[in-house]
Amino acid sequence: METNVITNKSSILDIESRLSSLYSLHIHNDQTLFEFESIVNELIAHISQIESLTSSLADEITFILPCLLGICSVLYQKTQTKTFILQQNLHAHKEQVVRLIDTVKMIYNNVKQLLSSQQL
Repeated sequence: METNVITNKSSILDIESRLSSLYSLHIHNDQTLFEFESIVNELIAHISQIESLTSSLADEITFILPCLLGICSVLYQKTQTKTFILQQNLHAHKEQVVRLIDTVKMIYNNVKQLLSSQQL
């Protein structure tokens, strides 16, 4: 169990580092959107591990929740800037951002459902 905590902490630090680098990039940049999708896909993989019972719920939740918070924070910061507002006419990128936000909401709802259905 201690190994999982150390691994999760390392993974969280990696994702925090990746998220902090996204603060300086424009949300309409293809690479930025790809990086967001990559992080979100990692969280989906962790949800799958929980659902298949290959890891403990508590370990995975301690990984997923800080990452979700970071993603929400960066997405909120990015979508509040004038740059994003000016670039909203880039329809494909806007759809990608909306899809990312919807996926983050889905992950959050899955975590809530898992927490209410299982005991830690």
